[in-house]
Amino acid sequence: MSFRVVEIEGLKYEKPVLIEGFPGVGLAGTIAVNHIVSTLKLKEIAYIESEAIPPLIGLRDGRIVHPVRIHANSGLIVVVSDIPIELKYANALAKSLVDWVASKNVILMISLAGIARMRREREEGERIVVGAASSQGALKILDDFKIKRIEFGTIVGMPTAMLLEGEKRDIPTLLIMAEAHSNYPDAAAASKLVEVLNRALNLGVDIKPLLEEAKEIEAKVAQLMEKTRRSVQRPALPLV
Repeated sequence: MSFRVVEIEGLKYEKPVLIEGFPGVGLAGTIAVNHIVSTLKLKEIAYIESEAIPPLIGLRDGRIVHPVRIHANSGLIVVVSDIPIELKYANALAKSLVDWVASKNVILMISLAGIARMRREREEGERIVVGAASSQGALKILDDFKIKRIEFGTIVGMPTAMLLEGEKRDIPTLLIMAEAHSNYPDAAAASKLVEVLNRALNLGVDIKPLLEEAKEIEAKVAQLMEKTRRSVQRPALPLV
């Protein structure tokens, strides 16, 4: 299966950094990249085309929004996906994407994702952020960003494909993951990812809207759990 980057608008790039956030645990990476795009007002300059992508589009102000799209300015390229990518297509998509960004002289690639919370008793504000890298040089960048290395484990999907493609091309590639709830969209986890990028890349993206969104989601989840608890505790009707 082939994938193709279709450019809508040309830009002159100056050693850009690539950030991608495909759907995963808590949609942490997806929420983070969408927030970066909207805050920095990055224009959609390209999209991904493939028969592997379902015939689905979004609409915004009457215009088409491609399900897998690329936003950018001269120093930052951000890939946003509204749909998960099937595992069997991840390598092919990563290859096409890296082919394209390599032609723009990308100097660093970063995948953002969520990871299932490792300690349930940890307070919301204490969630950890961990990372992995494609090479020894990339590990040094991870350490410079003050991100704790993942000690051991297994990862799958687009982050894996991007790390492997970065290793092949000798392009420093990082995976940055924040602890996230797996049962609902986790804007608090997304805020942790953006906070790290603000510190590492000096993005200057305000995370307050994400924290406010997180509180709203958590309040709704708490209400739903309370309703469920009450319905479970409700005495059964007598049989006639």
